Formats: sequence, structure tokens, C-alpha cells
Amino acid sequence: MEVTNTELLLLLGKLYVEKEVLIGKTVELTAEVGELRARNEQWQRAAE
Repeated sequence: MEVTNTELLLLLGKLYVEKEVLIGKTVELTAEVGELRARNEQWQRAAE
């Protein structure tokens, strides 16, 4: 099976976009974890 340069470039572009999407999701999840940790600390202080 022969693959053209154009097909490889399209695939590379798709992979780049997917990488950027995953980076964005990682940033969102990291922020969410930070918020949950802060809430957890508040709850622990309130429970003391």
C-alpha cells in the first residue's frame, strides 16, 4: 500500500489537533483536581 505525501500530511495534521485537544483536556482536569483539593481542605477544616 502506497501512501502519498498529502495523505501523510493530513494524518500529521489530525494527530496534531488530537494532541492539542488532549493537552486542553489535561489542563481542564488539572484545574478540576485543584478545585476538588481546595474543597476537600475546606471540608476537613470545617469538620475539625
